[in-house]
Amino acid sequence: MSNVQGFLQELFTSIQGEGTWIGHRQIFLRLAGCRETCAFCDTPQSRPPRPKSWQVQFPNIASVPLSMANPVTAPEVVPLLWNFWLTYGPFHSLAITGGEPLEQADYLKALLQELRRQRWPSPILLETNGHLPLGIKKVKRHLDFISADIKLKSACGKPTAWDQHEAFLRHARSVDGCVKVVVVPKTSAVEIVQAARLIRQCVPRWDFIIQPATGVAWKKTPARLQLEALLQAAAHVHPAVRLIPQIHPMLGWA
Repeated sequence: MSNVQGFLQELFTSIQGEGTWIGHRQIFLRLAGCRETCAFCDTPQSRPPRPKSWQVQFPNIASVPLSMANPVTAPEVVPLLWNFWLTYGPFHSLAITGGEPLEQADYLKALLQELRRQRWPSPILLETNGHLPLGIKKVKRHLDFISADIKLKSACGKPTAWDQHEAFLRHARSVDGCVKVVVVPKTSAVEIVQAARLIRQCVPRWDFIIQPATGVAWKKTPARLQLEALLQAAAHVHPAVRLIPQIHPMLGWA
């Protein structure tokens, strides 16, 4: 497995801007490739599956990103992660994000195995679209936390993959995690209740995070009342529901 090659987008440090672990300082490793075209995507540059190069951004505003060639093996990447930890740490955790990391499940498995072999010192979080059950089945034993999306039709423009999300969550239930749902003004209580029921059935210990789409004028009274109504509807089904917006736009961070 150590010779499996993968395609990366970038390595950098920041704070977690979404979900249950919001505000924690993390190392982020972004894998390339995502087949989705969500309207609210904030990293469309990560969609191409096989970029020729990827960037290492050191935690110094004045530093120039280091360009690295793709593809790359896990033993080539892990020393860079250790360099970040030893030079700029400690960090709360390592976040594996994308793109969609589970589109490279075999490579992700090799990477996680190499991290565990080298006794990586912090928890490992996976950020995922939450609808690739075969992928999560391959890697879940090496993870400490999963942040999974449910892609609602109202926000993404195509039918919600309820069956795939259910299969994913049933495979993932042995790991701690949360489910994030991005909502827009046309999101209905019917959608939110269906998501809450799915979470309650499959991962009852997980938080249900309702995330207002960034850029919408939620301060207007009708929109605010809508968010309160969505929270109320979800809480009737799954009490562990929270409203958490993205915080990077609030800080003016990319």
